[in-house]
Amino acid sequence: MTPTDSWLAEELGFAISLTERAATVALLELATPVQVHAKPDGSPVTNVDLAVDDLLVAAIHAERPDDAILSEESGEYGAGSRRWILDPVDGTFNLVREHPHWGTHVALEVDGEIVVGVITRPRLGLRWWATRGGGAFCSEAHLDAAVTRLQVSATSAIASSRVRTWSAAPEVVDRVQRAAVWEEFDMNDILGVAEGRLEAVISSPGEIWDHAPAVLLVEEAGGRFRDHEGGRRLDIGHGHYTNGAVDETLAPLLDL
Repeated sequence: MTPTDSWLAEELGFAISLTERAATVALLELATPVQVHAKPDGSPVTNVDLAVDDLLVAAIHAERPDDAILSEESGEYGAGSRRWILDPVDGTFNLVREHPHWGTHVALEVDGEIVVGVITRPRLGLRWWATRGGGAFCSEAHLDAAVTRLQVSATSAIASSRVRTWSAAPEVVDRVQRAAVWEEFDMNDILGVAEGRLEAVISSPGEIWDHAPAVLLVEEAGGRFRDHEGGRRLDIGHGHYTNGAVDETLAPLLDL
């Protein structure tokens, strides 16, 4: 199935509306004390995560009743060729600490390919989005905001490449620190690749809902994603995000 431009525009509009509603609910929940609980894996979940999850799942059931859903907080609903992949609050640690770098991930997968992706930062009023074949963009989250098209950097020399690493092996980290302009990682580093502020993010951890919209943003900005096995799977953990131009000189440092 190949979506038409008008079809993609409609689904992007729906995805953006989901994130707008999610932001409203999240900020309302934050007006009261945040309730934090531990999941079985030890990671935190709050009343904000759960309220946003309830909203997103209910909205998709009501407005896209035939579509499947995969959400970090409540799991899978239905099956089929179309699936909405949700991270109601990405960056819960930041939310709990009252740091503004948290937001909602919404992605639409069609026949195994991510075709729409949206990432937000409600506290900062910012949004990033992409459609397959339609480019990647960012703006402030209001109707008359200026829109910026995203483009990865053209830097190919490893010595001048700005690189961040997450959970890479110590020997990989050491090689990257010696060869490139190494920076401390943060919640926005993958967005930094799409925006041209970074050349690579190495071993970024995450589940499919973490990677889905981010991969689309980076690829539509001209960059590249590879999982830690060298493919493009989003469901096997760590992945590498690059501008594509630095890959040849970066690969030996990563044992790729």
